[in-house]
Amino acid sequence: MARAVERPNLPVLTSLRFWAAALVVLNHLDTSRVDFLPGIIKGWCQSGYEAVTFFFVLSGFILTYVYSSSREDGSLNVPRRRFQIARLARIGPAYYLALVLMLPAFIYGVAVAGIIPLDRFVLATLAVPALLQAWLPPVAFSWNGPAWSLSVEMCFYASFPYLLLQTTRVARRDLVLAAAAAVVASAAIRANAQSLLPGYSTEWQYFFAYFPLFHVPSFVFGMALGRLFLFGRDRSPLGNQLSLVLASVVLALVLGFRSSLPAWFVSDALLVPLYGVVILAAAGMHSSTTGILASPVAVLAGEASYSMYILHTPVVFWWHWIAARFFGLRLPHAVEVAVAFALVLVVSIFVFAMFERPLRRFIVQHVPDTPVHKATTADFPVSKTNVKSG
Repeated sequence: MARAVERPNLPVLTSLRFWAAALVVLNHLDTSRVDFLPGIIKGWCQSGYEAVTFFFVLSGFILTYVYSSSREDGSLNVPRRRFQIARLARIGPAYYLALVLMLPAFIYGVAVAGIIPLDRFVLATLAVPALLQAWLPPVAFSWNGPAWSLSVEMCFYASFPYLLLQTTRVARRDLVLAAAAAVVASAAIRANAQSLLPGYSTEWQYFFAYFPLFHVPSFVFGMALGRLFLFGRDRSPLGNQLSLVLASVVLALVLGFRSSLPAWFVSDALLVPLYGVVILAAAGMHSSTTGILASPVAVLAGEASYSMYILHTPVVFWWHWIAARFFGLRLPHAVEVAVAFALVLVVSIFVFAMFERPLRRFIVQHVPDTPVHKATTADFPVSKTNVKSG
């Protein structure tokens, strides 16, 4: 049986996940209405969708780093079923907790408020629990809006073993260039869709925003960087540190001044390569140069970033409902944003520590690697292979 390759943790990458998740949360808290915020900060807080793309690139990198065999032959270092179990254990607990928390609002939207058409309610009821909503763009943002990206991630997980095998046949740097070209092509198609398609509508807009295949190039680009990091030449710690600072500054300027820049500046064509530089540099930073980015507090916030991302909509919904119904609170919008963000962070850390992580470990340890055939009563041993769930 294949054994997992134990590779060092990458704490800086973990902490960077928090900042990407924070942009998504702040975007949905409508910080544009906070008048005293500088324009550059408002620009950052309007970049939630772009922050999701960072997760797609990072996902390709991390999966390659964790699950590639040491031989660079395109094989997984764990059984495929063990890989699938680990990925479902990673996203499943918090994902379904968020759906349960949002279920009353979802039902209210169709049964009382009438803001959700019945046909879309039925379609979403079937698609969202199965993580298929991104394949059906009209319901991609239904029930728990941020969950659409997990539907895309499931596409990545399903295709990763095949992509890993096929991409290994291409030279490392050639793969980076080919994946970058695919990212640019995908971005160009999406940017020009409105002018190319007659009768461009909201449904088409959802299609180009959420459909999984448009995001596969970003994932493969992350895979290419993961392979380059694992099997290519090491860069100096100082070079990694300078690359991280420079790319982060450029990203901060592009996203901060997005409203005054040409649209292609805020597209995957530019952002994905910049994300790649940040990820590659952060992964290669020496422990002596990581500073606050690898501190226990930063790493904990990064570890809770998935709960923060997937749970912030139900947490904010219930906060608003309870605050208004039971306490009659009417806070100034700036205070409301601060309180809601702090609440999301605290709840997410609690859920990560007390629910998400324990349940993930339980699933990984107790679900057998080999499915039991119905025709036999033989007991199948459960593998104790230590697999990082990412």
